[in-house]
Amino acid sequence: MKIRAYITTRNREQMLTQVVEHLNSFGIIPLIKDDESNYDIKHPQTFTHRYRGKKGFWITWDEILKDCEKSEAELFVFMPDDFLNLDVERLIALHYEYTKKRAYAYNIINDGRAGQWTGIQEKVIDNETIMSGMVDCGFFCNREALNKIGYYINNPKRIGGSSGVGQQLSMRFLKERILMYKPIKSLATHGEHESIMHKEERKRNPLKSL
Repeated sequence: MKIRAYITTRNREQMLTQVVEHLNSFGIIPLIKDDESNYDIKHPQTFTHRYRGKKGFWITWDEILKDCEKSEAELFVFMPDDFLNLDVERLIALHYEYTKKRAYAYNIINDGRAGQWTGIQEKVIDNETIMSGMVDCGFFCNREALNKIGYYINNPKRIGGSSGVGQQLSMRFLKERILMYKPIKSLATHGEHESIMHKEERKRNPLKSL
C-alpha cells in the first residue's frame, strides 16, 4: 500500500527530525511543508512558501492537497511537526477497517476537546473509535475522501486570525457525507510545549493527547 505523509513545520528542528526519522523507520518519506524556518532543513522533499504562520496556512494546505492529487497513494497522512511517536501500524489497521465502509477522515489526536464545528454529537462506536463529526489539521484519510471534496482549499489567500482549515475541511467532509472519527486513545504524542501559531490560546487551553 502506498502512503503519502505531509508534515507542516516551523522552527522545531529537533521535533521535526524525530518525526521524520520515525516515519522513515516504516519506509515512509514525508513531504515537509516548511513555513520559513530560521534554520536550513536538511531533509529531502522539503518545499517552502513565502508566508508565515497562520497568515499563509490556507495556502500551505491548498498546495498540500494539490500535491495529493498527483500522488498515487491510497492513504494520506497530514500532521504538524509536534505529533511524536505516531503509531503507524495502528493507523494502517484503522485505515483498512474504515476504508471498507466508505470515504472517511480520522483524527490522529484526541485532545479531550468535545466542541464540534459541524454540530454532530460525538458517539463511541467501538473500543478504539469515536464518531466525532470533525477533523483538525492532524488526520489521515483515504483517497475517496479527497476525491469527494476536491484537491483544494476554498479561498486559500484568505488572511485571518485562526487558520480555520480544520473547520473548512470538516464542513466540506460533512456536506459530502464523509464519516469523521477520532481515537479514544491518541495515535501520537502531543506535548505541552509552546504553540507557534496560537501562543496565547494554547496557554489558556493547552492541548494534550489522551
